[in-house]
Amino acid sequence: MKMNKLLLPFLLIACLFVTACSDDDEQSFILNGDYLEATTWDATIDAKSENGSVYSNHFIMEFLSKDQGVCKDTYNENGYEGNFKYSITKEMITFSGSIVGNWTVIEHKKDKIVMRAFLPYEEIMTLTKLAN
Repeated sequence: MKMNKLLLPFLLIACLFVTACSDDDEQSFILNGDYLEATTWDATIDAKSENGSVYSNHFIMEFLSKDQGVCKDTYNENGYEGNFKYSITKEMITFSGSIVGNWTVIEHKKDKIVMRAFLPYEEIMTLTKLAN
């Protein structure tokens, strides 16, 4: 009985320590149009071309609503702006417009999303959330 009384405060302190050390960025969230709406992301697509050379494309993605957005050159250097529509089904984001294809979400955190598509070769898109 005495051992239980001594063990209980230790367990409470251990539980408080574990709870206090949790990382808010790693908390799970639901990846959906509500989460993406009115957010801006730094985007990079790394891909292989038909001849096997690797290339990278860097741009900004603004999710304007629960199903539409706009892509811009990185910091609008060339003035390019392209519209896209999107839908999310479980771990798949389907884009049409300036971004196309079915992208499988392979990693998602509050401020980072990594997706993969085969268009026809493998492409990896990494989105890093910018402060709004």
